[in-house]
Amino acid sequence: MDHFKQINDRFGHASDDRALEHFVEVCRAQLRPSDAIGRLGGEEFGILLPQTSLADAQAVLERLRKRFQHCAHLPDDAVLSVSIGITELAYDDALEWILSRADLALYDAKSRGRDRSEVRPADPTPPTRHPENSLAGK
Repeated sequence: MDHFKQINDRFGHASDDRALEHFVEVCRAQLRPSDAIGRLGGEEFGILLPQTSLADAQAVLERLRKRFQHCAHLPDDAVLSVSIGITELAYDDALEWILSRADLALYDAKSRGRDRSEVRPADPTPPTRHPENSLAGK
């Protein structure tokens, strides 16, 4: 969530709790039962959309982003927005690579003004394994 600390500073802890709850409610309304959401920490969440193309994921997350902006449980002058980094699972992906690509896309969204989503596709070719990193034969 963008500028989450400002919600707490301006409107108090109960308001930032309501903003978090609102985000989860919007996610539940926009996501399928097979999708997963988890809080990574603070105001940062991870969402998994299995069996979803990158273009479809972007469409879903853009809808989510737009619906998040309106929360009846916060003061009228509370501004809610979210920046989203989107990536896809690639052949033989490691969790660190997925999170790194999503983080890079998120930083792109923030650096381009926030309240937007950015996509960072996976490398179309799988990474090559170096023999010195292989466990085989050791």
